[in-house]
Amino acid sequence: MKKKIEKLTYIHNNPTKGGICRTDVAYKFSSSKFYNELGDEFDFLIRFDS
Repeated sequence: MKKKIEKLTYIHNNPTKGGICRTDVAYKFSSSKFYNELGDEFDFLIRFDS
């Protein structure tokens, strides 16, 4: 489980580190909104951290 969370955190932080956006939830194509319970605009995401 720890590795899955590490991978998700890395993926969610990439757009921020790359200077594309200021926060991980601001990036349109990120699943970070879903994991932070701010919605699922894609309608096909499943949780991998539980």
